[in-house]
Amino acid sequence: MAPALFEEEDAVGAVLAEFVASLLNESALTMEPLGSAVDLDALVTLLRNAESRVEVGFPYEPLYVTVSSTGLVTAEVVDG
Repeated sequence: MAPALFEEEDAVGAVLAEFVASLLNESALTMEPLGSAVDLDALVTLLRNAESRVEVGFPYEPLYVTVSSTGLVTAEVVDG
């Protein structure tokens, strides 16, 4: 699965939701809210204030999503 990238000014939650929706071939509007899987305010604060590289991973839908303070977003299918 190709990764996504976000920039400093991007809304991280929107980038994550659209990325996962595109991987699952769904609409981000019909999926479980991202906030049910991760505290978005805490995630953004952690990523934007990191003094060194930080990665955060969490399960969302059938995927395990990893977000890095470098702006890289990846996901892999979690075997059921």
